[in-house]
Amino acid sequence: MLLSIIIPVYNVEKYIDKCLQSVSDQDIPKNEYEILVIDDGSTDNSPEIIRAYSKKYDNIKIATKENGGVSSARNTGLNMAQGKYILFVDSDDMIKENSLSKVLYFAENCNPDLLQFECNIIRNDAKYSEPACCSAPTLFSDKEAYLKTCIFTKKIWHIEMWRFLFKKSLLDNNRIRFNQEICMGEDQLFTIEAISRAGKIAYSPEIIYRYLVRSGSTMNSFSYKHAVSQLKSAFEIKKILEANKNIGKFEVLFYQRFINIFVIYQYIDRIFSDASIKDPVKIIKKDIQTYSFKKLYFIPQYKSGLLNILVYNTGVALYCRYVQFKRNLAKQLKK
Repeated sequence: MLLSIIIPVYNVEKYIDKCLQSVSDQDIPKNEYEILVIDDGSTDNSPEIIRAYSKKYDNIKIATKENGGVSSARNTGLNMAQGKYILFVDSDDMIKENSLSKVLYFAENCNPDLLQFECNIIRNDAKYSEPACCSAPTLFSDKEAYLKTCIFTKKIWHIEMWRFLFKKSLLDNNRIRFNQEICMGEDQLFTIEAISRAGKIAYSPEIIYRYLVRSGSTMNSFSYKHAVSQLKSAFEIKKILEANKNIGKFEVLFYQRFINIFVIYQYIDRIFSDASIKDPVKIIKKDIQTYSFKKLYFIPQYKSGLLNILVYNTGVALYCRYVQFKRNLAKQLKK
């Protein structure tokens, strides 16, 4: 079998129909790919919708488990998968109609361990695409060249696992699975571990994936659990980059600069948004110490955030007060 598509499902009755239809409307023979739907203990009508699709399409297989989180569900799918390649699809997202044959044809011809493709981002019914890394399909035999071309030159760090086609043997031989203790950033950690272990890496400018930004998703959750998961993931990614001899100092520095800024800002925002935390400054100082994010680094394209960086580097407590002041001021201006 050529491909296994893994879809974790939990209470997405509004979205799962379009998702399953999109992965079924593909221009590859049904016996060449399987759709593994992992029901992670849904309590809405998602299971009924999934079962209806499995009766309609023979290549849809369902696994039902107790709720254990998206990482647990994806790992269940990985253990079931029979395909040469693995594609992860979130249950509220879609695959472009009749798009998989092109990327699979390219993969079969160059036999990479990892293949990155492009996506559309859908936010508030508006759709936009990011600039392609390369104008044509490209095979990289040098890992550092791939990282500089496709990852570290973009203004936004994008290594979510749904942007990639993974060779199953790469994941199995290196025992790469999702960290079930991390509920945010686990996908980026998974991908960077796969990149660090990969030999040949390919890139296709084809737009395959359609990513939906919605308010109820995990990415938009504001809790301490999600906030500290971001720190854990960033810390683990940094260790992988620093330990890999095939990844240069440039990439580690870029990561340290960009992710320190992005993660810290989101982390602190989530802490202040969690009403259950009585002393956010104390919690933030402890976590920053634990995960060694004591300093932020300047990136030229973020000149507007230079004051934030300077204040943060003066002291975490001072920066927290600064964030509180800006929030209170924004509220007052809205009145």
